[in-house]
Amino acid sequence: MEQRKTPLTAIVLMFTGGILILLNSLLFASGGGPIILSSGAVQPENVTGNFQEFWWRASFGIRDATSFATLMVLLTTAALILFSAILLLVKPRFSKALGILAFVCSVISVFSGGGFIIGAILAIGGSLISIEAPKKPEETFFGRLYRSARFDSSLYRSLANDAETSKYAVLVLLFVNLLSGLGIAIYAYNSSLVVNSLNNLPELILLFGGLRFDFAILMPPLTFMGISVIKWMILTGMIYLVALFVGLKPEGEKIARVAAFAYVPIALQFFIPFVFSSAAYLNVWPTLVFVITNIWMIIILIAGLKEVLEIGFSRAFGIVGTAGSAYFLLNYFMFIREGTAIRISPTINVLIYPEEYILLAVFVVVVIAALFGTFRKR
Repeated sequence: MEQRKTPLTAIVLMFTGGILILLNSLLFASGGGPIILSSGAVQPENVTGNFQEFWWRASFGIRDATSFATLMVLLTTAALILFSAILLLVKPRFSKALGILAFVCSVISVFSGGGFIIGAILAIGGSLISIEAPKKPEETFFGRLYRSARFDSSLYRSLANDAETSKYAVLVLLFVNLLSGLGIAIYAYNSSLVVNSLNNLPELILLFGGLRFDFAILMPPLTFMGISVIKWMILTGMIYLVALFVGLKPEGEKIARVAAFAYVPIALQFFIPFVFSSAAYLNVWPTLVFVITNIWMIIILIAGLKEVLEIGFSRAFGIVGTAGSAYFLLNYFMFIREGTAIRISPTINVLIYPEEYILLAVFVVVVIAALFGTFRKR
């Protein structure tokens, strides 16, 4: 019988994540509800009423998952993750089945806080590596996500040289936008309840970590996935045209693979519903997450194009800035202004007035790109 190598990286990630998830679940069960961190004690009317001071809270767990049966399920799933990690150590040939079991349990753990979020991320990563064993961890789906997020130049070179990574690129794009769509939809739905409900729902959501779900929440992720393919093609096309204009010899497929992996940080938008603020400031947290994840995405794109196009940082920066400006214009007028894009919350207005400011910003970016020598043909 073939002897399979023990996937130690998967075991360490699953076990560490399992410990955090079990600890979080025990605290969740013993406290009879989620672990809530906040900026301080506050009266309900000051976060849900007309007089609203700034206040925030982070909830590790969902208030509604506190029945005895649910708590038993959550504790059992935490134990199963640890069991999977231990069994994987002695029975590596069952890596795929154990990885699937740990993955499902890790996703379920989100209802009790997901091991303070970090635990769920580690356990999910370990389970995905286990499913793809005996591949090297860095060559697995999760390994490529991690390498892209930390600007690993060797990943970008492999994306340029290996056409087989195209399937990973498409999978990354859909997976990331599925997570982003879920996070934004859950936050948008619950923030609308905070703003519009007349009963005790605002207090339950803001002060006690409650979340409400509806079947309508499942539609935005599908919409995000569909629109993401169009936006990916637009971004790839813009980069290709700019690179061609400045005298380079770009290959569209290579640029497309790098562009898809640049979307990796957008997956963090899934965690937006873990944090809420007082009703008057519901836009602050999601806007901050959007800014951080999109800046992160831009940096990845610059690092990736630097390797794929074999150019310096300044030129890559200029190409991304110029192509990104054109991409933003098309994205804004095709999706955001026309109402195709889903609003983050009822208090966020993503439209820009006057719209001449958009053209001014694009002009400034193009000037900066020119100063970086982007348009100097070589």
